[in-house]
Amino acid sequence: PDTDIDENVVFDDIDFGPFVIDTSRKIEAEQKRAYVYNNITLMDSVTWTVGASYDDYQSGPSDNSNLLDVTSFNPKLGVRWDVNNALQLRAAAFKVLKPTLVGNRTIEPTQVAGFNQFFDDAVGTKYWRYGFGADWRLSQNLAMGAEATWRNLEDEPIVQVSLNEDNEVEVATPTEDRNEEYDKLYLNWTPMEQVAVTAEFIYDHFESKKGGILSGVIPDDVKTYSLPLAVSYFNPHGFFATLGGTYVDQNVDGSESEFGETSANGDDNFYIVDTAIGYRLPKRRGIISLGVNNLFDTDFNYLDDSYREHSPGVVTGPYYPDRIVMGRATLNF
Repeated sequence: PDTDIDENVVFDDIDFGPFVIDTSRKIEAEQKRAYVYNNITLMDSVTWTVGASYDDYQSGPSDNSNLLDVTSFNPKLGVRWDVNNALQLRAAAFKVLKPTLVGNRTIEPTQVAGFNQFFDDAVGTKYWRYGFGADWRLSQNLAMGAEATWRNLEDEPIVQVSLNEDNEVEVATPTEDRNEEYDKLYLNWTPMEQVAVTAEFIYDHFESKKGGILSGVIPDDVKTYSLPLAVSYFNPHGFFATLGGTYVDQNVDGSESEFGETSANGDDNFYIVDTAIGYRLPKRRGIISLGVNNLFDTDFNYLDDSYREHSPGVVTGPYYPDRIVMGRATLNF
């Protein structure tokens, strides 16, 4: 696909006391993309995913000053091995250039061997992702698995606004590298026909460049351990209920800029409980539910992902700092 995008971007106006400089700029972007994927099955138990994509992305002010010009050839390789009827092993290694997605949607495959390709990064970010996983069904009622992934972000674009000697606004896009690791263990158990139990252990590690351009804005290092556990009950007449709790332990190493500004810093651990009840309408006509997040109104300090996400919408964390009661109705006609 070939995409052309025009948008007006307004940064915070620069205030010099007696006058204010408007930093509005028209940003033009052009993107050319091509991709191909193929699944190859060997010995009826091993499936290889082989593919590649090519991206050519340009963006910048309409006068073409400090234009971001990125091209990238991105190989894709993944494999699934069905060891037997109960055990599957997975692995993948692939490169991605974060594209401009209209409505945050794409028809390109979003996974390779079960590992996600696309994240809420800045458009134009290049990264490699590596992953290993195992999915094991021990019995008809019990399944467990593990996944370990690493992501090396190369040349993440950072928008900088400054004034030149003629007091004219200049927009630059220098780049920096980041590293991420995300590991997960999971267990799904149905001890009875109407009861389901889910448990996970998640390790999430973000590492940024110390003394980099965004020092004082984003932290240098964030380690988060979380252990969610939930029990759900489903009545054949449509009623359901869920009770879950999550233990979280997070450590944030903040950074200081050359101007003395310091990003988030500190550590905390807490346990938060969520619950919900609801009813599924007959003939799949909808769901009505009432939920309570942070049931015991637990106080905690937690750094959400807003520092590393570039979503067009509002970024909210997975945990609510106050008790919240939410009613929801979904109707199908």
